[in-house]
Amino acid sequence: MIQPTGYWTFFCNTKQWDIEVDLSRVSGNPYDIFSVTRWQKDWFRKGQLGLVRVGMDQRTKDQLKGRQRLKRGIYTIAEILGEAYPASEDRGAYWTGRYIVDIRYVRNLLQTPISLRYFHEDTPEYDKYLVHGFQASSMPLKPEAFAAAVAGAGGADLLDLEVNRSMVQVQEEILDVERIYQDAVPEVQERISRYIETGRAAEEYKQLQGYTCQICGAMGIELPSFQTKYGRPYIEVHHIMPKGLVTHNLLTVCPLHHRQLHYGNAEVLENSKERILLQIDAQAVEIRKGAVRF
Repeated sequence: MIQPTGYWTFFCNTKQWDIEVDLSRVSGNPYDIFSVTRWQKDWFRKGQLGLVRVGMDQRTKDQLKGRQRLKRGIYTIAEILGEAYPASEDRGAYWTGRYIVDIRYVRNLLQTPISLRYFHEDTPEYDKYLVHGFQASSMPLKPEAFAAAVAGAGGADLLDLEVNRSMVQVQEEILDVERIYQDAVPEVQERISRYIETGRAAEEYKQLQGYTCQICGAMGIELPSFQTKYGRPYIEVHHIMPKGLVTHNLLTVCPLHHRQLHYGNAEVLENSKERILLQIDAQAVEIRKGAVRF
C-alpha cells in the first residue's frame, strides 16, 4: 500500500510543460505550481521536498524548436510550500478539476541532471516509480531515493530553502517557524535548527542558563571546557524540533554533548511543557524546564 513519506516524485510531461524554459529563468523567480494526483492531495505539507523527473521526452519537432530532447533524469529539486488546493478556473482548461501545490525550486539541475540509471534495482535508494515512471502527476518517494539524489546534486547544504536565518532571530519568530514547519522533512528541520542554534535567541538563552551544559548538570558531571576570549565558558545551544505545539525547545550543551545529540547514540524520548527526556547511551537523562522559559 502506498503511504506518504514527506518526499515526492513529480512527473514532468514535456509535451505539457516546457521545463527547459521555466528552469532557465529560475534565478529570477524560483516559485511555481505543480499538479498533484487527486487521491494524494491530503498528504502535502509545508517543508516537504520532491524531485522533478523527466521520462521519455516526446515533444514534437515544433515544440523542440531546434533543441535536443531531454534525457531521462531528475532536473530539479523542489520544496513544497503548503497544502494542495484546487486550481482556479482562470488557469485554463488543462487545470480544470486538478489539485495543485505551490513549490519553490531549491536546486536547479537543468545543466547537470541526475540520470535515472543512477538508481539500481538492488540498492536501498531504488524507487520504481522514480525510475520507471507512472501515469500520474505525483507519487510518494522513498526517503533513501531522495537522499541519494541530493547527495548526487552536491548535498543538502546547497538546497536554497525558503526558510532563512533572518526568520528565527527572536523567540516569537522561532515559535512561528516551529509551528509552520512541524511536518517538514528532516533536511528542512535540521536547517531550521542550525539557524536557531547560531542565532540571536541562542545567545540570549546561553546567558539565561549561565553558560552551563544542561545535560552535564542533569547527569551530575562536569566535562572540561574552556574560556572564550570574552571571558566566559564556551557553550553551545541545541534546538529540538518539536512534535506538535511544544514551546521552549532549546538546551545549552557542551561541545561533546552537542555532537553526541547530533551524531551519537542519543534520542529525544519526550519533549513536553515540563521536561525534556533524553536517552544517551542507554541512560535516561531528564532536564526539567522549570522557571526558565524560552
